[in-house]
Amino acid sequence: MARLKPTQRQEFETIFAPIGSALASDLGMPETISQKTEILNKDTGLVEELPLYAGHLYALPETRLFPDTFTGWEESVLEAEQASGSLLGWYRNPVGGSHALSVHYLDSEVSKNLYPDFLFFHDDGDGGVAIDLVDPHNHSLADTSPKWAALARYVRENDGDFRRAAIVIKDTAGMLLAIQLSGQTDDSLEKKLAAATSKEAIEQLFRELGGSY
Repeated sequence: MARLKPTQRQEFETIFAPIGSALASDLGMPETISQKTEILNKDTGLVEELPLYAGHLYALPETRLFPDTFTGWEESVLEAEQASGSLLGWYRNPVGGSHALSVHYLDSEVSKNLYPDFLFFHDDGDGGVAIDLVDPHNHSLADTSPKWAALARYVRENDGDFRRAAIVIKDTAGMLLAIQLSGQTDDSLEKKLAAATSKEAIEQLFRELGGSY
């Protein structure tokens, strides 16, 4: 949190406590968090140190780095954000707990929670913070359609909380593609995402509505 100015930190804390929202849990940020620094390599049986990344909101004070592990395209998304020149910090949204941003969705009539992967905090040029919500996801998984339809609904119903909200896939050529969820004025995108129930249908939707990340 030390990466943010006091005024920027206040804005961060205010925005991510969506009181009264039917879809999002309150996100209370602690002064410190716990994070693993090592991981067991299942192939070798050896304990290895996690890779270190710059710019995390809770980066180690002595190194300004933070240990974490990513899939290939999650790391590519982070690299793209870091290259923007305006990034103040990033937060890897945890799966569960009081410090996670969660969005409720139904999967085959079962109530579940989606935890979007990334929150990125950018300098807006006027001393404030522009907050981006980005969710890269393996779109071959069966839960993609209901998750992203619910996320689109959440972003629409909380319009103004984010400068940008995007869902991201990697195509067969290895390119990152994104559909912007922010700025929607009706539920048409949610319906299209809900109807895209296969990997091929998701990819077609990204060809129609998406662009390069």
